[in-house]
Amino acid sequence: MVILAVLATLLVALALSAGLTDAGLEAQRLLDHAVARERNYLVARSAVELGLEVLRADDNDTDGPQDPWAVGEVDLEWEGRRVVLRIVDEESRFPLGRLQDAPDDETGLLLAQSLERLVRRSGLPDPLAAVHQLLDWVDPDPIRRPRGGELGDYGQNPVKDGPLDSLAELAFLPSWSQAPALPAPRRRPPPQLEGLEKAQASQEIRVRVPGPQTLGAGASSEWSDWLSLRSNGRININTAPAELLGSLDPDLGEVAVGEILNRREQEAFASGEDLRRVPGVDADLAFRLERVLGYRSETFEIRATVDHPPGSVTLQAVFRRGQGPMRVLWWEVW
Repeated sequence: MVILAVLATLLVALALSAGLTDAGLEAQRLLDHAVARERNYLVARSAVELGLEVLRADDNDTDGPQDPWAVGEVDLEWEGRRVVLRIVDEESRFPLGRLQDAPDDETGLLLAQSLERLVRRSGLPDPLAAVHQLLDWVDPDPIRRPRGGELGDYGQNPVKDGPLDSLAELAFLPSWSQAPALPAPRRRPPPQLEGLEKAQASQEIRVRVPGPQTLGAGASSEWSDWLSLRSNGRININTAPAELLGSLDPDLGEVAVGEILNRREQEAFASGEDLRRVPGVDADLAFRLERVLGYRSETFEIRATVDHPPGSVTLQAVFRRGQGPMRVLWWEVW
């Protein structure tokens, strides 16, 4: 009997030991995974710092395709890891933040009309309803616009009555239920990459720039490609895609937009005087456009993706530049 009790105790001890060993191995595996992801994150953060150096090196009075930051997506090999770095100015997108902050002033009304034309181009079936629902969602009053929605119109979802914190909130609005039926905006690299080369921190970084056909040439896009909550409120004529420029005013036709695209490839627009030299842009049209257009960008999105085991890590941030240090407006890791 005693022998059986001793054997039982030994068996229990062995079972516990095996269990503890398995638990220890699992804990070590999780620790290794966390450490590897942290290394990927640190490389991504270093790549974002590289993007900031590129922006700091840009001291032009205008921002356009000739600037080093406008390279689009760049492949880097950094500490044995593949990194994709992208810098995009938020002013190349529609200033949704400006519209939702003051939708009923003169500039807000112009932007609301422009947004309606843009979402019509994007393939939404009811552009006016999309704009009215958005404005009713963000404004604090209970007054329903003709095609909008207020309390009780969205089932269990209350109307926010405040500005959007994320474009993901558009999913609450029925008229915004589909992605834009537009290809991603094309962004080709400039003729040279001097700013990027100067910003390289060590010889361990190797840069591979893809050809123009691979930059922003995807078959589909997301609303974040076209709308911005964090821009300075103006649209940069030197970087905005043709679809956005063509939505700004019904009198700005395809020929004039094409001329703007051609001219800015040679030299960035610097003032309203340059704009008025475009064929088809008279004084009245230029006056209206200058209420929403700008020539220099202040807000930039920098995204760095590290594709390396144990899994991809993306760091995305939005920065505002000015006379002092870069200011972080938004930061996300996934």
